[in-house]
Amino acid sequence: MERSTNLLPQIKKNRKFSYDNMVIGLIFITYGYFLKLVIADRAAIVVNGVFNSIESYSSLVLFFAAFLFTIQIYCDFYSYSIIAKGSAKILGVDLMDNFKEPFFQNL
Repeated sequence: MERSTNLLPQIKKNRKFSYDNMVIGLIFITYGYFLKLVIADRAAIVVNGVFNSIESYSSLVLFFAAFLFTIQIYCDFYSYSIIAKGSAKILGVDLMDNFKEPFFQNL
């Protein structure tokens, strides 16, 4: 989670355009869109197809769809975090990692 103690000083300081920040930011954004559009949205097609008619599928297929749903949700949320991090990087702001291990944080 981003804290104001990290973010506010970066916003207050003067920033100049940096080609390196632009490249890194675009890489983050591209990776985020890949996760969202290629993985999460494609997984959603399978998951929705199975969950819309669960009585037609075996328990193994339902288990696989539930596992795929976990991947879909993870990639959806992680992609938004990575896109935000890339956008901020282009503007010269470094955001903290916000979504590294959401399933294992409190274990």
